[in-house]
Amino acid sequence: MELVNEKVNTPAQSWANRVKRKPLPKVDYYSELRSWLQRAILEAEKKKDFNKKGQLVILLNDL
Repeated sequence: MELVNEKVNTPAQSWANRVKRKPLPKVDYYSELRSWLQRAILEAEKKKDFNKKGQLVILLNDL
């Protein structure tokens, strides 16, 4: 009887190989950050925290 030198492909190895081949999704962090800042500005307006609103507006303008 001959021993065959083969690697066993376990489900975990199969999953890891698929992940390596899959291209990474393209994420637009700029638009996400911009929308988050706009929501934070609206929240600061509701709470009448004008100091915080001013800081967030400056950050938004810097984007």
